[in-house]
Amino acid sequence: MAKLKGVIFGVENVLAKVGAMGPHAAILAEIGKLVKFLKSKGVESVVMTNQDWGVTNRETKVRRPMQGVVEEDWGVKLNWFQCNKDGVPAKQTAESITYVREKMGWDANETLFIGNTDVDMQASVNGKILLLNAEWYEKKMEYGFGFESPKEVARFIDTFCFRDHFWYFQIEDGPLRVYSLAPLGSFYDEYKYYSNDFLANVKNGLGQDEDFWTKFLCTSMYFSGIYESVNYIAAYPKHEAGKHQKFLVKPMTTFAKCFRTSYIQDLVVRHTTAIKSQFHRDKASHLNQLNTTCLNGSPSRIVKDVAKPYSSFPLKGGKTIVLIDDVCTRGYSFEAARTLLAKTGAEVICVSFLKALKNDYEALGSVSLTKGPFGKNTLATATTAKVYDWKAHIVDKAAPTELTERLKRYQAWDWPEGI
Repeated sequence: MAKLKGVIFGVENVLAKVGAMGPHAAILAEIGKLVKFLKSKGVESVVMTNQDWGVTNRETKVRRPMQGVVEEDWGVKLNWFQCNKDGVPAKQTAESITYVREKMGWDANETLFIGNTDVDMQASVNGKILLLNAEWYEKKMEYGFGFESPKEVARFIDTFCFRDHFWYFQIEDGPLRVYSLAPLGSFYDEYKYYSNDFLANVKNGLGQDEDFWTKFLCTSMYFSGIYESVNYIAAYPKHEAGKHQKFLVKPMTTFAKCFRTSYIQDLVVRHTTAIKSQFHRDKASHLNQLNTTCLNGSPSRIVKDVAKPYSSFPLKGGKTIVLIDDVCTRGYSFEAARTLLAKTGAEVICVSFLKALKNDYEALGSVSLTKGPFGKNTLATATTAKVYDWKAHIVDKAAPTELTERLKRYQAWDWPEGI
């Protein structure tokens, strides 16, 4: 599991507004606080640019190299990489990110890029590192998680990027891969704070902390390395026919784009309303999910906030898809989706926000879909091939404690004293 070691800053519309006489003093000062905050956490900051940047004094008209100006203002020495010079590859290439990382001794998922231009986007996407979109001067692109101030970047990094506990529950058994962030337990004191927040804001649609939950999940996939082999991300549908998890669309589309992948909100569809398993445990089964879901033969990806259907079905052998669900109980939803998706030849990684306590995971055996993965099946039986004891697959008992602490930190974050 990785932790953040380094941050790459672009210059254009990050340190300086293009076309202005010089950097905005207040913004530059706050970026300086961010750099000093990172240094206090043991994280190195570097600058990567395609050109020679200078700052002209308004009164004396004397032009000085920007590196010297910001180092003097911040009191921090910076590694400054000018691309296409001294052996540094062109910025928009994967080689530029690799060059910087190797010089600094960072792995890809130990690195973040803070940028605001298409060239910054190309560099981070080609280099397969997470992009933070600096929007404090202006919003110029749709890629990367957006931040309106350097302080917001600091809050994101402090909350999500120095974690020790990425998954609470985990199954890795051949093609079966299942991960959950923490246990669902709104009646247990040690799980109550974050569970109640999740149930109110995500599952029940209050919508106040959705940003926290999606970024927590995305950074778990990033720092644990799951993202490296992923081609697509999708979500399991809601129990109502035709309904999808809308809160996931924007953040998961953003995360997917950072790694040249796509988020498909309507890949698995609910053709018939299913019973809600949390209220009907006696009726919940694999069949409840298998007979109410199917694959969409014409799914859509999000392009500039608009759903665009694929010209042909995107999944095939050799592709990997992350499937997201809100709560994993016995795995009925995941197993139905895995059964459908297996018919395309794609590999599936199942990721849920939370795992219901005291419920074993029940993996399906071979299932013959009489109507195929795109049809409405009416199966009479479905056989459980293997049961995974829930306690035996708790891989990190400290994960829920960290989740509670990070949620509280995110909700009340401010600059640490002395920064």
